[in-house]
Amino acid sequence: MHLTSFRCLAIDHDDTVVRSTPDIHYPSFVETLSLLRPNVPVPTLSEFIEANCHKGFAAICDELGFTPAEMDVEADMWHKWTYHTVPHAYPGIDTLLSDFRRAGGYICVVSHSETRVILRDYDARFHMEPDLIFSWDLPREKRKPDPYALHEIEKKLALSPSDILVLDDMSLGLTMARRGGASFAWAGWSETAPVVGDYMRAHADYTFDTPQALRDFLIAD
Repeated sequence: MHLTSFRCLAIDHDDTVVRSTPDIHYPSFVETLSLLRPNVPVPTLSEFIEANCHKGFAAICDELGFTPAEMDVEADMWHKWTYHTVPHAYPGIDTLLSDFRRAGGYICVVSHSETRVILRDYDARFHMEPDLIFSWDLPREKRKPDPYALHEIEKKLALSPSDILVLDDMSLGLTMARRGGASFAWAGWSETAPVVGDYMRAHADYTFDTPQALRDFLIAD
């Protein structure tokens, strides 16, 4: 078993590795609606994902007229779900990560999740720790899509941009890859795929519809 090209995965977390939206973000939002807007129709999971992709969550809350106090309620509900629910991993991600590391690759998480949540999920689902983590805990100017994480990966692991493959389900990862001179792969298995698929397929360097397909691209047995 050996790597065929890339030596490092700069990998997103939510809805790329674990099913954060269906397991955490959506049920949290539904529970928030039941408390704050019980007469508002509850969107389906697909409708919620589409609204987030096209508008962003802040705009959804603005349309609902959430006050600052209600936004505090929403944040508390989200934290409750985030800190007490371990989301499921996508089928095949465990094999992708374990085989990539066994073949000598580095796994670096670049995400808007918190470090403690990423570490919890990797321990619970994969029984490993990433080599490096660049999370929401960073100052805003250093978070994705800024290429800070890619530059740090290169320095800390003695890699060049051509060694790194950015893997993400959304365009923030694509923007970061372009700014940092790295290649980009779209995680086409994500729940976000039907909404952003046409754009991401047109702009990504690589598209993979399953983690197994990406594993087979990265590793020769």
